[in-house]
Amino acid sequence: MLIYPFFYKRRGYLYCFLGEVCLLEPNVILNHSLVPKHEILSKTATEKLLKEYNLTKDRIPKILPADPAVQAIGAKRGDILRITRDSLTAGEAVYYRLVA
Repeated sequence: MLIYPFFYKRRGYLYCFLGEVCLLEPNVILNHSLVPKHEILSKTATEKLLKEYNLTKDRIPKILPADPAVQAIGAKRGDILRITRDSLTAGEAVYYRLVA
């Protein structure tokens, strides 16, 4: 089965996908104004997070490995990401996601 690339243009950017994989350079994805900061947590930070909030990994919201930001930072299944977004009310909001 052949998978053909498809392209679309939106707001001056040309996007190229091959199946579910975005073929853009990682810097183009991560430096976009609408993409929040993504970080992979270390093992010690993961253990501290799970202990602090009394969680198990299956209780953390999921993010797909096909997400362009996940691919750009090189996260793998089982990694926990810290996503930092700007917030009008809190200034900065931190979210955690498990790469499922």
